[in-house]
Amino acid sequence: NTLLILVFYKKSLLRRSYRFYIFSLALVDILMAVLVDSIGAYANSSPGRALSSRGCQYYGAVASFVGFTSVHHLTAIYADRWYSIRFVMRRKPSKRVTLRVILALWISGLIWAIPPLVGWSSYAHQGSFSHCSVKWFSVDPKDYSYTVVIFTKFYFFPIAFMTFSYVHVFVITRRMAKNATQLWGEKAAATAKSIKSESKAAEIALVMVLSFLIAWTPYAVVSFYYSLRGPTGVPLMAAMLPSLFAKASSLFNPIIYFAMSREFRNSCRDFARR
Repeated sequence: NTLLILVFYKKSLLRRSYRFYIFSLALVDILMAVLVDSIGAYANSSPGRALSSRGCQYYGAVASFVGFTSVHHLTAIYADRWYSIRFVMRRKPSKRVTLRVILALWISGLIWAIPPLVGWSSYAHQGSFSHCSVKWFSVDPKDYSYTVVIFTKFYFFPIAFMTFSYVHVFVITRRMAKNATQLWGEKAAATAKSIKSESKAAEIALVMVLSFLIAWTPYAVVSFYYSLRGPTGVPLMAAMLPSLFAKASSLFNPIIYFAMSREFRNSCRDFARR
């Protein structure tokens, strides 16, 4: 993630709006590693070591803030890809507009992480007491209502939106490629190149979304089971591993971008030679 940020900045790759989102998402992933994963690793480094009550609140709030902000970014990336392909001939969003959207994503993630600190649900120890999260296992209406809202806003709705966006993008690109000559005549080659570029960016976004789902779905399933049936019947290891795997998702995005973006790989090589 640090390499991605340095290369984007040094090689002036922040010329397209979706790259601002990826740049910001890399910052989110760094925060997850530094402010959340490091504490979980420390708490797991010694048997019987547990987070204090204050440490639990910090861990839960920061992990939620970073997780919510990450979901916002992935949704925004796909919204940007959908807009760019759906309205391929229109002017793209300006840098100022993109930065304002990114700021709103961060603020929204922070706002939704605050309620458990002020009484709408709460953050509680999970599994081995080495990490904390929203109190999924509570049947209290104030806890359960927050759980339902969070699942709807940060899991089910983004999945539905990104699925719709991908299907729409797929249909549009196929139709444009097929009818390019008829629609644009001698400009068909340039248009086809533009469509291909936008489609490649959409493919990268799709793989990022799929990696997010692979990383976070086990945790979402266990948490949702907790909210319905309580923590009984779930082995300790089965409760711990999904959370640890989800936190490790911060490693995936830069690897995906490196693997799928030739321009980024070439920029990394140039950066390494200096």
